[in-house]
Amino acid sequence: MSKISFKHRRMMIRELKRLMFIFKRDGFEDMELFAIRGIEQYSNSLKSGYGKTYSDELRASILTYILVLQDST
Repeated sequence: MSKISFKHRRMMIRELKRLMFIFKRDGFEDMELFAIRGIEQYSNSLKSGYGKTYSDELRASILTYILVLQDST
């Protein structure tokens, strides 16, 4: 596996902060649902023109959500 660049780490930290905000505001279950939905939506977006333009951001978000979900199980 390749190393994660500083740019991608920054994107992942931003997504982690978003998840933490949702956790503090709505609780664990809602944060978990947000991450699950995000993975599905962002994966589908990668197939579109929008997804091709923002693939780095979408992939960083998906990776962050997967890591958080794996850590919570």
